Amino acid sequence: AAGVNFVSFGVDNFWAAKCEEPNYEDIAETFAFLVKLNPNIRIIPRLLMYPDRAFYIDWKNKHPDDFMQNSDGKKTEFVSVASPVYREEGKGTLRKYIGFCEKNFKNNMAGYHPGGGNSHEWFYGYSGRPLSGYDTSTLNEWRKWLKKKYGDVGNLNNAWKNKTLASFTEAQVPAPEEREIDNALLNPQTSQNVIDFNCFLQDCMADTVLGFAKAAKETAGKDRLILIFYGYGFEFCSLRNGAAFSGHYALNRVVKSPYIDILAGPISYQDRYFGQVKSTMGATETISNAGKMWFDEDDTRTYLTPVNDPFYIGKKKDKTRRQITQANSIQVCRRNLAQEVLRNNGCWWMDLKNQNWYNDPVL
Repeated sequence: AAGVNFVSFGVDNFWAAKCEEPNYEDIAETFAFLVKLNPNIRIIPRLLMYPDRAFYIDWKNKHPDDFMQNSDGKKTEFVSVASPVYREEGKGTLRKYIGFCEKNFKNNMAGYHPGGGNSHEWFYGYSGRPLSGYDTSTLNEWRKWLKKKYGDVGNLNNAWKNKTLASFTEAQVPAPEEREIDNALLNPQTSQNVIDFNCFLQDCMADTVLGFAKAAKETAGKDRLILIFYGYGFEFCSLRNGAAFSGHYALNRVVKSPYIDILAGPISYQDRYFGQVKSTMGATETISNAGKMWFDEDDTRTYLTPVNDPFYIGKKKDKTRRQITQANSIQVCRRNLAQEVLRNNGCWWMDLKNQNWYNDPVL
């Protein structure tokens, strides 16, 4: 009713086993329902890039080395972005899914938004403890990266001040105690292996992101938008073990890709409440100058956020956040939109918990 026709929502259950055809019945039913509600709808599905539901356990059993493993030895629920199997099957999954959408809902598709990694926002983690990167897939790709950079193992030994490696296959991921840092700077004389691994993490994440974006764009066509969560350069600068732990610092490579139209991220969690300013997670002018658009994911907690919800901002000690009303919810949304208009950013509202945070015609 407000004239907003672009709609985005998460889509899972579309990843089929390698030799099986996916089942799109539930997706087709959902899309048909939305088109019936609004014939002018323009859909940008957020594609959750991991084997899900019926295939998840089977995929995990077949590919135990392709899941992220932390320094404590425990595997996580996330598939390792370094996994060649994941990358190739992911591209095939995207091509099949997008082909289905373009065949059956061509007039209502606006673009596609592949998401993976932690929180489906293409980062390894944010707590910094335990450290990630100890799965077999990461180790194998790490050794390939080192060979590409140094060429000869002698060069690697010289750089690492290590004369004992006989081949690149002996190189290991730096131990957790080496990666634990207590300051912002690493000394190349003593920590070149950690510096290299930090650079590798950025390239590894970018390789996966760019591969999926290319598969999506080539299948969807030039008239479809491809969106990616990436480039949280400001937000991740204060991670406990350093910014590199995120994997979001290959921005120059990502913004040069002809297969990506929009980079996106939530509005900063550090500066978003009533009485504050609202800032972006990334260097949005750098992204704009590269010919891409930055989109804010505005997941502002409004006065409709339940008080017993852990996301409710009334639980914060700061007095400016304690009392959330309809009036100051409107002011916050208006302030955010003003910032986005001035900086030529896009914006969507994100009801993070699916609890109708924005279900008010006045908003």
